[in-house]
Amino acid sequence: MKYPKAFCNLVIPALAAGLILNSCNTDLEPLLPADQDPAITILEPSSNNFLLESGDEFTVTFRMADQEALKVFRAIGTIYDQNNQVVGNDVILFEEDITGQSLTYSYVDDVPAVNPYFKIRYTCYAVDTKGAYASSIFWVSVLPTPADPSPFEVLTYQKDSIFNRKSNAQYGFNFTQRRQLPAVAGQTPNTLDLDIAENSGTGQGIWAPTITSPSNTLLGRDSVFVITNSAKFNYEEATYETIYQAFYSDPSPRSTTPVLKVDDYVIVRLTKAPFPQFAVMHITKVKDDGAGVNVRDYVVFNYKVTSQ
Repeated sequence: MKYPKAFCNLVIPALAAGLILNSCNTDLEPLLPADQDPAITILEPSSNNFLLESGDEFTVTFRMADQEALKVFRAIGTIYDQNNQVVGNDVILFEEDITGQSLTYSYVDDVPAVNPYFKIRYTCYAVDTKGAYASSIFWVSVLPTPADPSPFEVLTYQKDSIFNRKSNAQYGFNFTQRRQLPAVAGQTPNTLDLDIAENSGTGQGIWAPTITSPSNTLLGRDSVFVITNSAKFNYEEATYETIYQAFYSDPSPRSTTPVLKVDDYVIVRLTKAPFPQFAVMHITKVKDDGAGVNVRDYVVFNYKVTSQ
C-alpha cells in the first residue's frame, strides 16, 4: 500500500522514536485504547427512503453516541437525476451545535425545490469535539408537482398475453408497440424490443411463470419490476404521478418477478431518463395446461403504458 508523503514523514520518525524509547524503558504503562469514532443510526422511520414533493416537511430521528462529547450535527445534500448522475455540487442543508455523549436527535426539514423526478441523498454526520465523525444516509425521491393537465398520457389495453418460453414463440412482449415477440417460433427477436420475456425455464412439473426484461438488462438497468396489489395501487385511476410514486416508493425493485398470480400488478420501468416511462400489468389469468411445463401455458394481462 502506498501512503502520502506527509503520512510517511510523520510516521517513520515516530516509529523510530518508539523503538528507541522501548529499548531504554521496559516498564512502560500499557497504552490506553484509542478513542472510537462516534456512532449514528436512524431510529425512525423504519425505511430510509422517502417519496415527497418539493416543500414537504419530513422528520428523521437519529440515535448518536460517542466516548467524547458530541459537537455538531450536519446534513449534506447530494442531488441525482434519473440516470443516477450527480447534479451540481454537494451542499450543506443543515447544521446545528449539539452536546452530550449519548442523545436522540430529530432532524426536521423541508424538501428543497429541485427539478422534478430527481432524488436527493441526505448524508447526516455526528461530529465530536476531536473532529471524529460518523454518518448515516437516507434518500428522498422528489415527486413532480401535480400538473393540470398532466404532460403524460396513460394508455390502457385489454387482454394481451405471453406464452411459456418453451413455446419459442410469443413469450415476449413490447408494450409501446403492443405486440408479442417473436411472432413465429424460431425467430430471434431484437433484444431491445423485448420489454418483458417469460422466464420460468423448461423443467418438468407445475408451471411457475416469472418474467424478466431483456431490453433493460441489455442497457444495464435490470432492477425494473415492482410488484403491488389493489390495496396499495389504484390501477383504474392510475396517472403518471401515481405510477411513478408506486414504483419509487418500493425500496427494492427486482430484476425478475416472483411467480405471477392472478390480481398481481406488475410495474415495469421502460426508460430511465430524462423522464422514466412505465407499463403496469394487471394479471387476469394464469393458464397451466396441466401436463407439466409446456408450450400451451400462458398468462393473460391487461396493461397501461405511459406516453409523452
